[in-house]
Amino acid sequence: MSVLKTLIAFFFLVGTLSASEGPWNGEWHGSWKSGAFLLKLEQHGSDVNGSYEPSHGILIGKVENNILHAKTINENNTSGQFSITMSDSQKAFFGNAKYGNWIAGIRVNEDKEFNALKIDLSSPMHVLYSFLAFGNSARAGNYRLLEKAMDTLHFTEGKKRLHFASRIHMAQTFFQILDQCNVNKLAFFKSEETQKESVLFQQTGSDVSISVDFIQDKHTKLWKIRLPKPEILNLQLKALLSARGTYEIDPKANLELPHARAAMRTLFEQYDRWENGGKKFVISAMNLSEIDPAIHAWQAPMLAYYLKSVLDRISYIIYQEIPNDPKSRKPYVHFHHPMGNVIIAPYEIDGKTKWQFTPQTLA
Repeated sequence: MSVLKTLIAFFFLVGTLSASEGPWNGEWHGSWKSGAFLLKLEQHGSDVNGSYEPSHGILIGKVENNILHAKTINENNTSGQFSITMSDSQKAFFGNAKYGNWIAGIRVNEDKEFNALKIDLSSPMHVLYSFLAFGNSARAGNYRLLEKAMDTLHFTEGKKRLHFASRIHMAQTFFQILDQCNVNKLAFFKSEETQKESVLFQQTGSDVSISVDFIQDKHTKLWKIRLPKPEILNLQLKALLSARGTYEIDPKANLELPHARAAMRTLFEQYDRWENGGKKFVISAMNLSEIDPAIHAWQAPMLAYYLKSVLDRISYIIYQEIPNDPKSRKPYVHFHHPMGNVIIAPYEIDGKTKWQFTPQTLA
């Protein structure tokens, strides 16, 4: 019997014992340089054992002075080591792997963002929107949501044999492809009741389009996204970037407000970082030209709060539904209401075109 099988048998035995006690006991959402993982731990005295997904891995460790020193063994019998320290609140941990990679985690029941977003595999439209929701949140810093995003994707047997980091890279590339396009719910329907197994999304302002394919499990009737081969994904992304006149993705490009989507994303992502440098970017996404500069200091934060509160109550925002053509000058109307509309429009500011929420929207 292999070492891995022996250890798995051991953990089945542990599972029959009485409930363990100790601060490390429970489920954790973790993240590291190559993605996210779910960690399940049981503590008995100073001994801590558990398992983690993906990779069907197991963990054996000991706690010394609030630091967990552990060895990991993956499904392919490769091993690793790490040391992580629990926070004073006992709700999070941080540490390093053997070769210096950082590792961070938070208790599942404390992970509000993770628990708020639910996966829906009931239809092609729902599975794609689940993937986009997880991808947007992961890009904003909630890296552990990559775990949920991966559950929306169908990997062939050949792709399943790839290293987890390679599969994560495929998922990230696919997200970047969709992020270059304009997603529309109407593209999913042939008629009122029949849904497509393949949909076509256009990149606004260019002739490039991308086909997204879906596959349904015959037994569960649940849908997943069928990923192309890695080389196809890379070619698709290259074509989309080339149409925009670039060859790489700038993760902070949205802060320059080059289109309507960037303004919306900046408002939401930077609002959550208000006290850590986000305030100036949130305010930059609002056109305050009709407000007396003497009251900007107190008026702008209040307007940002009300604007985000209104948008939160309208619907959950999928950024990829919002136009992202930097050449467009047509204002984007996000919401119609008898009392006024929510509009993002282009303005010339310091010689550059920037998209902002209009003064009429703020009023």
